[in-house]
Amino acid sequence: MDQKIEQLQTLMTTPKPEKADAIVWLQGNMYDRGEKVLELYHAGYAPWIVVTGNNTRAVEDDNVKIHDIVSWLEKHGVDRSAVLVDDQSINTLDQATHVVASAKAQGWRAILLVGSTHHQLRAFLTFLHQLRAQAWNGRIINQPAHIEWDARPGGRRRTTGEAFQDEIKKLEKYKDSVATVEEGLRYFNL
Repeated sequence: MDQKIEQLQTLMTTPKPEKADAIVWLQGNMYDRGEKVLELYHAGYAPWIVVTGNNTRAVEDDNVKIHDIVSWLEKHGVDRSAVLVDDQSINTLDQATHVVASAKAQGWRAILLVGSTHHQLRAFLTFLHQLRAQAWNGRIINQPAHIEWDARPGGRRRTTGEAFQDEIKKLEKYKDSVATVEEGLRYFNL
């Protein structure tokens, strides 16, 4: 693996949580990201949970819809009034575009971004690209749900390590809508 990618991946998967305006749950991997979202919410790191994705798209065997996620949150002690829903996002770029626009409109200063170990790097770089494209002066605080490299994330046929290799390839494929690895490192003043 490229040294810069490895360095940025470490930065994506090891930060401590900080107070923010909202916790962003990126739909995917069934409910794997849910425990991290609940941990952050119940510890008081943010008053809002933004669930972003859609009710139609399924990836591999992951068919958990946005309304399922909202119901799951309610069953786990989150009041429905604390959940904001973006059910129009078909992909990570849509999620970043919608969430950053909402954060800017709400006057938020920081979001806690919850993806999965293998997806966090590309998700962050997509959100960073939108942060700049939309001139939002907020902060992105990465808080991935950790899934072991040899485990299979919810709804996936491949391991986290294999899925991460796919994500690295997508950085090139989607280069017009993601920040570069170097820009990601500069975000952390490296």
